[in-house]
Parts: sequence; structure tokens; C-alpha cells
Amino acid sequence: MLDNFDERMKAVDWSQYETAYGSAERNSVATKLSRLASHDHEDAMTAAHELWCGLCHQYAYISSAALPALPFILEVLDYANDELTIEILDILRGFAVCSV
Repeated sequence: MLDNFDERMKAVDWSQYETAYGSAERNSVATKLSRLASHDHEDAMTAAHELWCGLCHQYAYISSAALPALPFILEVLDYANDELTIEILDILRGFAVCSV
């Protein structure tokens, strides 16, 4: 895991942000980001899909939790394997599509 990743995520007040499914805190965005950064490839892939669903739901809109989640997602992208990179790029594509 990246230096201070979990510590920095816990410093974010996730209760101030929303996902497609409600509060980012209740929907465990921090936990999903932690799983995205884990060494367990299957869990990271599942977390990527869950983040895509919650942060840029079906390319329909971008949730407010996307902004504080973005630096963590980009950080994971730096060391992700090809398969996880594709999933992360799909999240970023969702952010771009929904921001236009």
C-alpha cells in the first residue's frame, strides 16, 4: 500500500460528500479506495467497479465524492497493472464525460 494512503483517506470528511447511492461515508468510499490500492488483485478490481458505479454512475452524472476521491485514484494508477489501469481509466473517463 502507498505511504500514508489510509491515513490521508481518513482525514477526508466523507460525510460531506455524496455518491450515486447516498452518503460517501455510509457507502464506504474510503474503504473502496483502500481496497483499490490493495495487493489483492480481485478485490482491487471489484473496488474499481464499485467506485465507478458510485462516483460516475453509468456515465449519467458525477457525484460530489469524485473530487476528494480523485487524488487517491490517480495515486493507485501509478502502480496498477494493465487490467486495473483499464478499470481506473474507465472511472476517469466517467468523470470526464459527466463533467462536460
